Amino acid sequence: MHIPLVHADLASAEQRQRIAPLWSWPLIALVLVAVAYASVLLSGPDASVSLWWPAAGLGVCFALRAERRRLPAALAVIGLCTLVAELAGGRGAPLAVPYGLISAVEVAVVILVLRPGAQGFRLRTTRDASRLVVAALTAALITGALISTTTLLLKGTEFGQTLVNTFAAHLAALLLITPLAALPPGSLDRLPRVESLAQATVLVASIPLAFLPGSFLPLATLPFAFIVWGAARLPAALALGEALFLASASLLLTAILGPPSYISILDAREMALVIEAYMITIAVFTIMLVTTRYEARAAMATATSASQLLSGGLVDSQVGLVIAQQEADGIIIVWANRSAFHMLNDELSEDRTWSGPLARNAVASMTEHVQTVYEKPEGGVISVLAHPIPDQGGRFSTQLVDVTASVRMTRAREAAEQARAAARTALAELERQRDDLIATTSHELRTPITSIAGYTELLQESDRLSAQERSWVEIVGRNTERLSELVEDLLTLGNASDASASDIRAVTLTELATRSVEAHRSAAEAKGLSLRVETDPALIVHGPAADLRRAVGNLVANAVTFTPPGGTVRIWSDTEDGRIALRITDTGPGMSPATLAHAFDRFYRGAEAAIANAPGTGLGLPIAERLMARNEGAILLESLPGGGLTASVVFRDPTPAE
Repeated sequence: MHIPLVHADLASAEQRQRIAPLWSWPLIALVLVAVAYASVLLSGPDASVSLWWPAAGLGVCFALRAERRRLPAALAVIGLCTLVAELAGGRGAPLAVPYGLISAVEVAVVILVLRPGAQGFRLRTTRDASRLVVAALTAALITGALISTTTLLLKGTEFGQTLVNTFAAHLAALLLITPLAALPPGSLDRLPRVESLAQATVLVASIPLAFLPGSFLPLATLPFAFIVWGAARLPAALALGEALFLASASLLLTAILGPPSYISILDAREMALVIEAYMITIAVFTIMLVTTRYEARAAMATATSASQLLSGGLVDSQVGLVIAQQEADGIIIVWANRSAFHMLNDELSEDRTWSGPLARNAVASMTEHVQTVYEKPEGGVISVLAHPIPDQGGRFSTQLVDVTASVRMTRAREAAEQARAAARTALAELERQRDDLIATTSHELRTPITSIAGYTELLQESDRLSAQERSWVEIVGRNTERLSELVEDLLTLGNASDASASDIRAVTLTELATRSVEAHRSAAEAKGLSLRVETDPALIVHGPAADLRRAVGNLVANAVTFTPPGGTVRIWSDTEDGRIALRITDTGPGMSPATLAHAFDRFYRGAEAAIANAPGTGLGLPIAERLMARNEGAILLESLPGGGLTASVVFRDPTPAE
């Protein structure tokens, strides 16, 4: 009964550490007023609703850290801070008073959904993440309905439009800020300095490219790739902080400097909704990735604990030996060793008469020729095995073995196996959820990409464009095609089905190599690389041309990325166990054995990539492997002595052209 008490004490200590002391409340209130006031100023006092309301997320963080018995007081502070900020921002009392009440109601709804238990809410699992999303959706919807009704009655604004804008602004704030107060203890793991510095640098550099005026739509997805990198590799608190930074920066740049070109045709409300939707997407994706990492780490810890338990070995058993004589009036101990006397202490009389449960088990074992087991009421298990001694007239020998440790270990082993099976099931479920998330996100990106591509084609057909404008449209078209390929790559990760037979056709190795080289020639020329194609024009393979081109293109892209300036990338034909192979050899740093072992893991970035500060998300090789696997091919990697790497694409068709 001691373990639950220990766990309760630890949980109480953890809870005390998370409670905000009373002396900090004035400082928290000052921050809430300042943030809310800034939101009002950013939107303007004449606006019925703010572009973004981060005070909602900060209010929930405050309430999560408040002691339960002081929660009503915390809600009152939140409502009062909102009232003061609204009045200071120029909104009159008729709006400021109900807005303050609505802010308190919003936080109360979130707390009610998140923290029904005594120990509070922790963002440890994807189930917790789902509960957070549900709480944020519920609170944002109720807040939107209350504010829309208020402005409709007081100012006559349109109910539906106000509801949508308010819902999006508050949902983005709740999802981006609340997780920072819900992380479990120890969420700030060891920080990989080089990788984190590289990731933060490219993230910050990508934000102006995506959101300054004149930016194009394909660049809007660029920061998202680095957010994924951070959520998959960096400590949870840092990853969530970067998501909040990106969302805030995108909104501020748009509000202060003007919108990027891809949303400049929208009105102010539509632009706000687009930015808020972008913020919500970042928040949900980061939360899900962070909690997925927590679950994977917990499952791994469970499996490790089970392994350590099983590998600890069994404690040596104490063996008792007894020779006894069965008489008419009972059993008399003739001889016994020290261990036996210790085990039989409660069953022996002063005249060495043996009676009790162990004596009965010994008689049963001797009579039925089986081994019996006796479990003591006070704990402990003893195995009893008795045999009659021939020609001794009722004399028998008994072996007593204390198997308590063995029984406990057996039970522990069974429990560990169950835990290991549960861990495997949990890991399989996490893999499925990750694949579902990738597939869903990619499908959702297809529609806007298709629209961009369609309108780009219409613009290209127009004869009213100047030469410079036409070059801009061509850039948009190329980047749209690249973005479409990236989405198809993500879909490939979650699609293990074989290619349709109708897609299979004959393709020459020279065509595959030439297409890939041309696609990456500009990048190679920028680094002064030599691209050499040395393929046999007579070699033909069969397969879906799109799959084969993407697989080869990913490998060529890797070679160009990791080859230092002035190096060489050679594409040449060969055979592998009688099958046609296209090999890409570079003069880069190659791969260490540790990197080769994980080269085809999704999102894996080896030490070489970090050292070279090479761009990428760790998906190129897994996608190429998946494409070839579903077409009965393979991808092989070989790190060359002295530096360099050879990546081989082995096709299923071993026959050269006739």
